[in-house]
Parts: sequence; C-alpha cells; structure tokens
Amino acid sequence: MAGQADVFTKQISALVNYATAMEGSIRGQNPSKFFAPDRGGGSSGSGWNGDLTDLQGMSAAFDRKEIHQMFRDAVKDENSGSVGDLVAIVMQGDFIASLERAYRARHQSSVRSRAHAAARHRGHSHENGVLQGGLVGYLKNILKQGQS
Repeated sequence: MAGQADVFTKQISALVNYATAMEGSIRGQNPSKFFAPDRGGGSSGSGWNGDLTDLQGMSAAFDRKEIHQMFRDAVKDENSGSVGDLVAIVMQGDFIASLERAYRARHQSSVRSRAHAAARHRGHSHENGVLQGGLVGYLKNILKQGQS
C-alpha cells in the first residue's frame, strides 16, 4: 500500500508555513516573503543550498526518486498495489513537478521567460497545437461520437 512520499509531505508543510506567514503579513504582523520550498536532503545534508543560480542543485528540493520507486513497487506484480495507490502516487509526482516548474519559472531570467513564452505561443497558434488540434479536435470528436 502506497503512502505519502517524504518530498510531498515536506513541500506541503512548506506551503502551509508560507500561507501562515503570508496571512500574518497581510495583517501587518511580519514582512511578506516569496515562497521557498523545503530544500530536501533531510538529515543527510545533501539537499539544495538555496542558491537560485544552482539549477542542478535545485532539483534536490523536488527529488521524485522516492515517488518513482513507489510507483515501480505498486506495479511490480498483480498483488503489489491498487488503482487507488497508483492515483495517489501519480498525483503526488504531478504536484511536485508542478511546484518545481512554478518555482523555477518565477526565478528564471527575462530572456529565458521570453524564449519559453515564444515556444508556448507558437504551439498554441499551430493548427495541430493544444488549442486547435487538441481541445477543438477533442470537442469535434465528442460531438461526432454523440451523433451516432
């Protein structure tokens, strides 16, 4: 049976602490701060040092190796895990990946931001992109299937 991954628990705790601090800053009890993730590493001390220019080291704060292992363990044989385990494991991995992308995006350079935006806009405007090919195509397929 799957449980909560350590990285998931630590990052949720970091978000709760951040939300508490922000609530206090709105009331004028303390200064406003940017969210900072748990740096990972635990007692081993092998986590990220907090340096925003250490792009490789930053990965330690969002390390999903435990989550990947939980997934492998859940599917190794027919009695290893349930569908609920898989949903919980994948949700944790997706959440940590989203948190990492958001954190990295907030601290990236303006040049990198513009490059990412240009690629995203190109994909969104392409006839086979996520909007025209994906969303509209999916909607058309549903409507077509609904007629039969």
